[in-house]
Amino acid sequence: MIAKDEKDQSSCDLKQTALRQFEQRKHKPTMILTATAANSVPAFAPADRNIANRNTGLISRVMQQTDDLVIVLEYLSKNGSVTRRVVSPIRFVGTDRFLALCLSREEPRQFLLSQCRNVRVDLAARYTMPVELQTVSE
Repeated sequence: MIAKDEKDQSSCDLKQTALRQFEQRKHKPTMILTATAANSVPAFAPADRNIANRNTGLISRVMQQTDDLVIVLEYLSKNGSVTRRVVSPIRFVGTDRFLALCLSREEPRQFLLSQCRNVRVDLAARYTMPVELQTVSE
């Protein structure tokens, strides 16, 4: 059995490796989904600015306690499907997105804040990678 300190160090090492890999990759610009075209997928519309601020606050809190906490959220993907994700946030990338280690994909991903809903904090100890990627709707 792995001791808690070893597990915490392993988690920290994995996040640092993921961040380095992310920084070294050449990413295509992320498409921001809008409802301007008839065939486009609309972004989630938060009921008000308070929800967006609350989500940003939760994500910031988890960034300060990455060994203990994770974010569980529903995410609207580019293809229009909604999936439930468990992520370990690393940092904000501008004001509209954040970089996180996706525990399902086992890779760093950028998440647009406008595409996130039902954001909640959970204990990291409840999850072991890889976490099953759950489709909520298509």
